[in-house]
Amino acid sequence: KRSTYLAETLWEAACREGRKCATLDFPGGDTRQHPNHLWVAERGSPAGVTPYAVRNLGCLATEGLHLRDAQLLEKKGAEYSAEVKPAYLPGSGPRLTFRFSTDQQGHAGVWVSGFDQKGSQLLLLPGQASPWLWSEFSLDGQIVLASYRLELTQLNQACGEFAVVVSQVTAPPDIADPPEMGHLLVERLGPYIGYDGARGVDRNWLSPDHMVADGRYKGLWQAGAARLLVQEFGYDLVLFKWHLIDHVQHSFWGGIDPLSPWYENADRALSEKLIRGAYQAADEMIGLLLPLLDEGVTIGVVSDHGHLPHLKAINWNNLFVKAGLIQLLPGDENPPRVDWPNTQIYGGPALGHIWVNQKKRQPQGCVDAQEFEAVRQKVIDLMVNLVDPATNQKVIDKVFRHEETRFMGLWGERTGDIVYWMRPGYSGDFNWSPIWRDGAVVMDLLEKRPGFADYGEGRFVGDKFQSVHGCGDPSAQLGVGTEEAVFALAGPAVKPGAKLKDVPNLTCVVPSLCAASGLPLPAQNEGDALGEWLR
Repeated sequence: KRSTYLAETLWEAACREGRKCATLDFPGGDTRQHPNHLWVAERGSPAGVTPYAVRNLGCLATEGLHLRDAQLLEKKGAEYSAEVKPAYLPGSGPRLTFRFSTDQQGHAGVWVSGFDQKGSQLLLLPGQASPWLWSEFSLDGQIVLASYRLELTQLNQACGEFAVVVSQVTAPPDIADPPEMGHLLVERLGPYIGYDGARGVDRNWLSPDHMVADGRYKGLWQAGAARLLVQEFGYDLVLFKWHLIDHVQHSFWGGIDPLSPWYENADRALSEKLIRGAYQAADEMIGLLLPLLDEGVTIGVVSDHGHLPHLKAINWNNLFVKAGLIQLLPGDENPPRVDWPNTQIYGGPALGHIWVNQKKRQPQGCVDAQEFEAVRQKVIDLMVNLVDPATNQKVIDKVFRHEETRFMGLWGERTGDIVYWMRPGYSGDFNWSPIWRDGAVVMDLLEKRPGFADYGEGRFVGDKFQSVHGCGDPSAQLGVGTEEAVFALAGPAVKPGAKLKDVPNLTCVVPSLCAASGLPLPAQNEGDALGEWLR
């Protein structure tokens, strides 16, 4: 069953013709789909949870630190302990024991034991990651050996308080299909950690530098795996996705852009260091791959978007509630429950798309076919006339009907009845700004709001993102940012130094890769290769 993609993918087309292909943390390539296909590590999602892992990034902490979502350490005498429990399957993990100590130079730290069967001990010092540890985990009755690292991120010995971050825990056979390739890659490259997002930073578990270091480790692991698969195992195509730059810019853009509402109070030097560090890690990754050019390999680098400063968040569904187009069931819970049989319009789940709740099409549709266009026009009028009261500027850039969107690569049943582009700097993401009983529509990002949530939990999270992208003109520019994406290509069939006269369409990427590398075109390909680039 196809979910992410309806059309044939680049790797499916290559596998169909007998080529060896690998996808590493690539969207849609999260299961093995052909005997010639190697799946490695994750689903291509930026989310903080990854079901292939034994356990995701976590924190063990004493109660007095009040760290959000940290697992509390149990105290008995001079010792503290906690079990490193599996996340997705019933089972158990090692019980780690900690006690305060100092090294020979008098530096304060904590001893940790319990991670192996030998009674080994390790001294953790603040800010220093441990070596890779291997422990036995029981998962649904099966014993697996999995790896992780520990880092003492907070320590106040006088008050008896400390926190230890436990990295993502992974078992080699679980990060690849076929499983034996997971063992081989870990043996050659070291253990794998897949998460490089801001979950730990948001909760004050770890420093932003730690996040960038983890992302760099992941990126170099992926690039090393790609090179190994091509050079030693004869893979014809390797695709991998790396998310660190996006994570870092969302979290720290405010310190580099004077237009940002976060700029005044930001640590500007730190923001610049972190964002620069993410790009430097990308350079290192490409540097690992460049020697493949001498072996006749084609290398492509593609991004899916840029970043703009995030100025305000717009809650479209709250606007539709106020206009009577969305009806809510009685109650005071948040988020409220929708009265679907009496709701004419709704936005989401994908940002940029709004749907008419049409009879015979939606499960609880209430809009007749003859009313469809009038309802759609009412929504368009509401959107194009909404202004930010602080600036008196419209918050929308353009609104399109479904039938007008093919030029931007949207068509078919997955495209909304209305598609919109936000004014640069404004977000209109339904996951960032879900329906809420406060009725807020134009939302100030620095306004204090109760509680804390993660993306997708049904609460406002727009203030977690200092930059915004998507749902807008792909060539938009604002402040020091741009929505423009990157496409670079090198290889024996590519003209050195060639440039393009115009910005290419997204549908040019795959045929250009195929023309440059000799890979077969996917069955539903609709684009043309960039002839200006090719010999």
